[in-house]
Amino acid sequence: MKEKIEKIFYSSIGSKQIHEAVLLVENGSGDFSVNFGYGGKTIDTLIQVGSVGKLFTTTCILILQEQKNSH
Repeated sequence: MKEKIEKIFYSSIGSKQIHEAVLLVENGSGDFSVNFGYGGKTIDTLIQVGSVGKLFTTTCILILQEQKNSH
């Protein structure tokens, strides 16, 4: 299983558009764990994560509110 995950990871980062990546896969019981890093990143590297979901949801709500007020 580890070899299959590793193959998928390294084929995914083969794109010149991906500069850094970290992958951690574990099962619930903890008897299987694998991690890979690329571009100087490791499993212990702090990574800033942003979410566009909140921005998208806020935009949709504001559009609906504006439509309600204009009718």
